[in-house]
Amino acid sequence: MLTITLKQNLVDSNGEVVWSNQDCWYKIVLADGTELGLGEPHPSSQGNGRTLVKIVPAAQGMVFRYQRTDGGNAASQGWPQGDTGWLRGVQVKADGSEVIKNMSLSWEPTKICMYDDNSNYGFIAQQLPGNRVALYAYNRHGTVCGLRVTPDNGVIGYESGHALCLDCAFVRVGSHFKGMF
Repeated sequence: MLTITLKQNLVDSNGEVVWSNQDCWYKIVLADGTELGLGEPHPSSQGNGRTLVKIVPAAQGMVFRYQRTDGGNAASQGWPQGDTGWLRGVQVKADGSEVIKNMSLSWEPTKICMYDDNSNYGFIAQQLPGNRVALYAYNRHGTVCGLRVTPDNGVIGYESGHALCLDCAFVRVGSHFKGMF
């Protein structure tokens, strides 16, 4: 007898499926209420649009849209636990302008960055109790890496047999966004 096991989709902080829809945008929130947001340009960016991700206070972070494929815009796709997903983010700067970038691990050193292009390594996640998510990243070699917050509020990826996740929650925000980004 053939048994097919369907993977359960990740859920947000309200217990609802994390969707790829245009109106499903999420803050990525840590247990203390801080969020993922934009930091300074990556030290080796040299004009390639790479910006470090930083842990920022509540309401100062980026808003992300889940994508089933890198650079994709297909709607009505959930994020099955254990499958690769991609995250595109938008942040409003102090002057009211928007920054739109794609999140990925950098090369060396492996820090979480936001990129202008769609050549990213992706993320993998598992559901945790209380509608929280264990988030990991892929590196350029296709290896799953743990994610940790550094003392300067950056986020690094690292390879280990004991890779620790970034324990976070996807908090859905707003539903009046228009257009694809």
